[in-house]
Amino acid sequence: MIVFKNKTFSTNSLFPNSNWTSEENVFIINDSSELSGLIKNSSPYFDFILNEGGDLIGITPTERPPAPPPEPTETELLGQQLVEKDLQILELQQENQLLGQQLVDIDLRLLMGGL
Repeated sequence: MIVFKNKTFSTNSLFPNSNWTSEENVFIINDSSELSGLIKNSSPYFDFILNEGGDLIGITPTERPPAPPPEPTETELLGQQLVEKDLQILELQQENQLLGQQLVDIDLRLLMGGL
């Protein structure tokens, strides 16, 4: 396993435990080691633990950012659209009622000779 300084990693079953890339300044970890499993489970959310020689000897997992909220389902999206349409209908009904009242007022004025 190659562990890069940006805390990502790469494995290649044809070249286990070696640097098969042209990258320099990387860490080589035994693919079947406990540390390899920790890196796979934590990447890229960890801090390196290095020995005095600069070799990677462990990691300290760090906090992951919160997961993004799940995308709404088609049913939820349709439900939201239905609510929006219901609100539009209510607004139009209120407008119609107001216009109807204005027509009644005009009719009354006409009947009473006020226009």
